[in-house]
Formats: sequence, structure tokens, C-alpha cells
Amino acid sequence: MIFGYTGYRGIQGRCALTHHRLAGAYDLVIVSEVHGGYQFPGIRDSAEELATQVCGHFRIHPGRLVWVERHEEDWRVVTFGWDWERRMFSLPMRWPTTREAVESLRVLDSGPEVARWVDVVKSPAEPALPLALVGA
Repeated sequence: MIFGYTGYRGIQGRCALTHHRLAGAYDLVIVSEVHGGYQFPGIRDSAEELATQVCGHFRIHPGRLVWVERHEEDWRVVTFGWDWERRMFSLPMRWPTTREAVESLRVLDSGPEVARWVDVVKSPAEPALPLALVGA
């Protein structure tokens, strides 16, 4: 679907968005630029605003969001902090992943499996990340 959002500094943007409900009450959201390439504000420029608005639109609990940005063949899992004062996501961190890793997440059939995948992504231990998510 094409999703319209208010991005960086209140500028209107659009992105292509796919939403999947996963086992264990997690929600996978894959966002990419609309056909025609990058337009300001892009999905990376406005990740915090966009993720917050998507959670509101689809009624996703912020702690259950699995956010993936796709730029052609470049796939990134994005983790966020939470700004309690502004009640929105903050501080996005991007981790390289692959299409295959994201597709494998979609077929996990239990909440604990999804939670383990998510925990690996959000883990502060960088050395574990490439082994778990990147085909390295």
C-alpha cells in the first residue's frame, strides 16, 4: 500500500508499506520509497515520525514493532528508542540484513521464535548481529 505521512519538519511524504502480523503479537512493517526513487522527506529522514504514525494507524504497540527499511537490494532492520516526552520513536539505529532473513521471520510460527529473532536484532552485542541476520 502507499502510506502518506507527515515527516521531517512537517513535510508530507509517501512510502510503500507492507504490514504483516506475526506470531506472538509482533508486527513486521517493511517500508520503501515509492516508485520513482527518493523524494524528500525519505523514509530514512523521517523514520521516527513514520514509525510512530504507522503504529497509530495499525494499532501496533511500539514494543511489538519490527521495522525494516528497504532500498532496492539494501535491507535494514531499524531499532528505535522511545521519547516519552514527545510520545514518539527516537534514535533510530540501522542494522544490515537480507531479504531472506526478513522472509524467514514471516514464516516463524511461534511467539518465542519471533521474540528471539527480535532480541538478536536489538541486542547491543554487535558481534552476534552479523552472524544472526546477515548471510556472512
